[in-house]
Amino acid sequence: FLSLPYKRQEMGQTYRYDTSYSRTLDNGLSSLLRGRERRNIIGYGSKIRIYNYIPKNIEEGVMLARTNEILRRYSANLTSKLVPHRLEEFSFFGSGTKNPLKRKFRKILVFLESNNDKEFTENIGKIIRPGGYDKLSFEEKMRLLRKEYGGYYSLFNHIKDKNLQDKIRFCLRNKKLKKQAKMLKRLNDPEQFISDLNEPRVTLSTVHRYKGRESFNVFIPDFKDGLFPLKKGNFEEEVRIANVALSRVKKNLYLEGSSPFRRRFLTKED
Repeated sequence: FLSLPYKRQEMGQTYRYDTSYSRTLDNGLSSLLRGRERRNIIGYGSKIRIYNYIPKNIEEGVMLARTNEILRRYSANLTSKLVPHRLEEFSFFGSGTKNPLKRKFRKILVFLESNNDKEFTENIGKIIRPGGYDKLSFEEKMRLLRKEYGGYYSLFNHIKDKNLQDKIRFCLRNKKLKKQAKMLKRLNDPEQFISDLNEPRVTLSTVHRYKGRESFNVFIPDFKDGLFPLKKGNFEEEVRIANVALSRVKKNLYLEGSSPFRRRFLTKED
């Protein structure tokens, strides 16, 4: 790479959703980082609105936090409210994504979503007989499961051609599915809930991991001194991290906390 011809090129313009909001962030970034030139920002979306609270009911968007502990706390809260979400954790040793509610409902989903005996056999076996199951042929899997879990097959064959509401109603009769079926039955729109389990509209992520992405609704809890900036963090790096968090939004920003960065980033500076 060092032997390749090099020519410096600069992008003279930066495109964001709201010109005024984005220029305010850029002004704050430039005022806190010495020697950084301000950019020419062009907005092409709707005006970004800022709210000084985190709503109780979150239906769509991304929640950004500095630590995995904060994300896990909110994940537990969303799980208790049956809000499907994707939990993205970050560490220096790697990162991973979890879908807490889908795991909670994974057994009953096999009954509700499988279209035929083959799908049902493959999917239910991975849950109830994971050890060495994949090495068996389909016929061996079916014989094994029908012998040991005949009740599951009887239930599936009885409900596979019924609508979703009827499937849930019949799952109430099975002791091992009753708790999950009760929760689904209480929902106003179980079909949308199941869809959201597979493709959650709510994401919980660390700021580091969400860099480069955007969302119409961004929620930042604990935007306070000690986290923004971290007490022992490098100041310039903390400035950039705060800017990353605040610039992920397309439409609505929900912010909770009294970080000293608020005045610099969210108030117009000359």
